[in-house]
Amino acid sequence: MVYTQHFCAKCASEQIRRNGHSGGRAKYQCKACGHQGYFQPAAVEKARQYAQVDQLLLERNSLRSIARATGVARNTIAKRVKKSGGFGPAPAAPSPEKGPTEAVGGLGAR
Repeated sequence: MVYTQHFCAKCASEQIRRNGHSGGRAKYQCKACGHQGYFQPAAVEKARQYAQVDQLLLERNSLRSIARATGVARNTIAKRVKKSGGFGPAPAAPSPEKGPTEAVGGLGAR
């Protein structure tokens, strides 16, 4: 069994107890100072959501469907697309037109 020790963000005490939940995440309370909070940082959850948004953009889903699936606002998704320069494959550069090849040194097309 893996045990993770939590510490209070204010006083660094180990006297932490669970104190309910909100939004599917457990809340904790420090018995030493009374501070309440979450111990899984929101940045971790946001990073997971944005990774999922990036994957869905690569799969060419619409912004609205991505917003419904991930819970991230459409404007935020649009800003990510704009900042990254788009998520589709880069268009191929047009190749220069090839003209007739000249035979050099007696070698060439017959």
